[in-house]
Amino acid sequence: MDFKDHFDQRLAGELAARFKVLHPGFDLALYQAALPADFAPLPMKTRVQALSDALWRALGLSFEQAVDLVRAVLDPIEGTDFGRLQDFPVWVIADLVEHRGLDHPELALSAIHKITRHFTGEFAIRPYLAAYPARTFAQLAAWRSDPSEHVRRLVSEGTRPRLPWATRVPALIDDPSAVIDLLAGLYLDDSEYVRRSVANNLNDISKDHPRLVVDTLADWQANAPQHAGLAWILRHALRSLCKHGDVRALALLGYSAQAVVNIGCFDTAVADVGLGESVQLRLAIHLPKPIAQGLMIDYQLRMPGASGRINKKVFKWSTRHNVPAGDLLLQRSHPIVTTRTRRYYPGEYRATLMVNGQAKAQTRFRVHP
Repeated sequence: MDFKDHFDQRLAGELAARFKVLHPGFDLALYQAALPADFAPLPMKTRVQALSDALWRALGLSFEQAVDLVRAVLDPIEGTDFGRLQDFPVWVIADLVEHRGLDHPELALSAIHKITRHFTGEFAIRPYLAAYPARTFAQLAAWRSDPSEHVRRLVSEGTRPRLPWATRVPALIDDPSAVIDLLAGLYLDDSEYVRRSVANNLNDISKDHPRLVVDTLADWQANAPQHAGLAWILRHALRSLCKHGDVRALALLGYSAQAVVNIGCFDTAVADVGLGESVQLRLAIHLPKPIAQGLMIDYQLRMPGASGRINKKVFKWSTRHNVPAGDLLLQRSHPIVTTRTRRYYPGEYRATLMVNGQAKAQTRFRVHP
């Protein structure tokens, strides 16, 4: 099921019925008139905003008057078959708070706290970070000890500088120091759900402030060297820096840029493949001496994109530790198959072998229609 298909005429009907029970003054005729005539051609965020806007018009209330209804509509409604509202439909309610509560930050943040326990408030909180940074960061700091892992995750996920689908908050990119302070209270959280968000946040920050992220993780590692969850955070938070060969990031994970490797061959089984087929990468490495720490083998594809542009993407291949001296033979099948997240085009491709972040060899192949 496509994500956007959660937001359709059926959900529109359920939300209207829920609000009508709680607020008899809900204007069903105005609501129906405000909805799109056809949801099918609309992208996901447009659907969410259309539903949110229609609800707001039909309520006919100020935010101060509406906020209790917004909270109540999330819970089972007594005397009806409506159970707990959760998962993607809650995004419509979050959007309403995101866009209608900005003049009432205390009420809005309270509503976001409840929304988060039903789905997530990571998008709704973004305008409040921009408009009321001190107040919102203070609330987020308090939420780090919330009993709900969903609320604790919001502290990290809502402050990601490059949060997908979310309103951009330039201050989070320009100076993420306040975000780092929040994450310092979450990286040892008992919940993997929370720790995963911490790692994603740090990976976002690393794209603009690599030194800050490496220094932060080095400090955390020194404070909790045996924590298994922290070891996972390091690997995940440094993934972008490692793909770009950042020497300090690689060293923090135990991969030395000085590792001695001799490349016997790096090539493809055939020099020409078709779209929808796979290219077979082959690699032979000789290690003159053992590598006690780590060996990270990746490859970067330089490939044609749309309108003549060239795209570059690093792909993982193999990671090994305590590698003995001798020969290492690897093969990798890379599908030249267009997916929802990546499109392939005909033309010349160049594969660059990366060992511990360092370019070691190249090979070329062509892709035909």
